[in-house]
Amino acid sequence: GCGTGLLCLEASKQGFNMDGIDASSMLTDIGKNILRIPLYNGHIENFSPSYKYKGIVAWAVLEHIYDLKSIVGRCNKLLESGGFLFVDVPNHQGLSNRYKTFLCQQGVRKCDFKHFGFPWHIYSFNKKSLTVLMDICGFKPKLFEFWSHLYKQGVNGIFSNIIISLTRKLELSDYVTLVAQKK
Repeated sequence: GCGTGLLCLEASKQGFNMDGIDASSMLTDIGKNILRIPLYNGHIENFSPSYKYKGIVAWAVLEHIYDLKSIVGRCNKLLESGGFLFVDVPNHQGLSNRYKTFLCQQGVRKCDFKHFGFPWHIYSFNKKSLTVLMDICGFKPKLFEFWSHLYKQGVNGIFSNIIISLTRKLELSDYVTLVAQKK
C-alpha cells in the first residue's frame, strides 16, 4: 500500500534499500514517472523478490484488506528471521471514531465518513484484535502506540494536549500503531 511512494522516496533518501508495492497502477505510475522511484504495481501475494526484508511497513493498509491472514502471513514470509512489521490502523475504540458513528446513527450528522466505514474500511482494529492477528500470523507485538488526529492537524494547546495525553494513556486515540517482530 505504498501509494505514490512518498515513504519509499524518503527512505531511499535516508539510505535504505526499499521496494514499494501498491495495487493502484495510477499511484505507482506517479511514483515511477514523477518521483522516479522503483515501485511494483500489483499485490503482495504475487510479489516474489529474491531476498528477505528486515522490515515491512503497512501504514493505513490492513483496514482495506479482505483476507488479513493471507496478507499478514505473506509479510511474515517476506521477512528475515527476527524482522519487523510496522502497522498503523484506525483505532475502533477511539473516542473520535465512536463519536462520529454515534452522530450518524442518531441522524444528527450526515453519514459521510469520507473513507471510514464499508466499503473502504473492511475491518476495524484495537489493541486486542491486532494482538490476536499478529499471533495467528507468526508475529509477537513489541510496541503499541496510540495517537490522535489532532497531531496531523497541528492542533496545539493546553486543553488539546490534555485530551491527547489522556486518550493515549487510555488507548482511546484515533489511531493505533504497532511494531511486531517475526517469531
